[in-house]
Amino acid sequence: DFGVFGQESKPGGVSLGVGNWVSPASPFGDPWVTYSAPSKPPTAGTATPVPLGINGCPDPAGCVEFTPGDYTSCTSGSFAPGGNGCLMLKYGGSNPRFSLGGTNWVANKSYTVVGTLIQPQSNNAGQFVFKLITAGTSAVSAHAWNQTTCTPQSDGTCSSGTQLDGTATWQNVGKVSTAPNTAIFDPGLYYVGAGGLKLASGSSARMSTATGDGNKGATFYLGAGGSTATLAVDANSGSSSACTSASAATGSGSPNNCIVSYKIDGSRSSQATGYVASRQLQCPGGAPNPSQVPTTIDGNILLGPCSGTYGDSAGLNRGFLFFQNRATAASPSWGGGAGFILSGFMYFHNSSNGTTLSLSGGSSSNSFALGNIVVDKISLGGNSGIKMILNPQVTFEILRPTLLE
Repeated sequence: DFGVFGQESKPGGVSLGVGNWVSPASPFGDPWVTYSAPSKPPTAGTATPVPLGINGCPDPAGCVEFTPGDYTSCTSGSFAPGGNGCLMLKYGGSNPRFSLGGTNWVANKSYTVVGTLIQPQSNNAGQFVFKLITAGTSAVSAHAWNQTTCTPQSDGTCSSGTQLDGTATWQNVGKVSTAPNTAIFDPGLYYVGAGGLKLASGSSARMSTATGDGNKGATFYLGAGGSTATLAVDANSGSSSACTSASAATGSGSPNNCIVSYKIDGSRSSQATGYVASRQLQCPGGAPNPSQVPTTIDGNILLGPCSGTYGDSAGLNRGFLFFQNRATAASPSWGGGAGFILSGFMYFHNSSNGTTLSLSGGSSSNSFALGNIVVDKISLGGNSGIKMILNPQVTFEILRPTLLE
């Protein structure tokens, strides 16, 4: 149902399916007033360039992989991989950008974390990135690096491209870009500062398949840097065509500037597109995938956490995806022209009821919100629309004044 606190007839452009337009509805206050705003994480988040297929990167040219953490003092210019780059896509130009495609190899060093990525700067003509697959100590002197890339297998392993390096073993996993168009987000809390979460036209955003904090989704706390620290998605973000082929070895796909499609069941893409994995849409053990959502979809895919402070106590349903700072009025926006899935609570409330969420630009027919939107005001323009899929099994407590006699 759609409840309107005032007396207003249903606009012709609003479609409710089996729901009802309830006007006037009984008003109530902030339904999530009992939830405290997130505290600033003790460590800064990191941004690292990764090739196609690494932790679910769907872009043949490579992605920027973000880890959860503090982004209130993030870098908006050039920085080294692993730095605190801002959540502003596309990378490059006046936005953040990497100074290198990866950290350099170091001789006679103990590499202990399997999955570590490096980009050797010498004896590596193709400027490929290598992933640590066996921990150990690197060789005592420089050597040639294997220029044959990984051949992905259906189980996510590789059948070629290994490199013995002292007692360590590396895998050639392909090419990266120092100015990627696509971001993947590891699960966890993103404490976003003045730069906000910005996705320009031609950018793409997905969830990674990395473990992160273990809660299987992300929460973006917006507003730590004032009213500009909010959500700003331009028209045609997420509009890249679906890849029919993709290669980490060349950093390219067909058609040009394509993105590997997302699969809602969490399975891998085809052999032609590199067996790229997706994070499943629904929480493990939760409701089945909604019949309204295609099994394969393109565009931006962002998922809230299944568990933890801002997830579901039972771990079955997704919790807060966006949490806007209540102290400052903001103007979050999402432009149209492309498909997307947003799964989780979208909470844009100001203590003075001054925050307005704008949806505009003729959003695609493949645009879905799974969860609830709580906002002071909502503005729809340019034939915009969004399909909301509500799970009747999901309930939560709200504070509501009641007069009893």
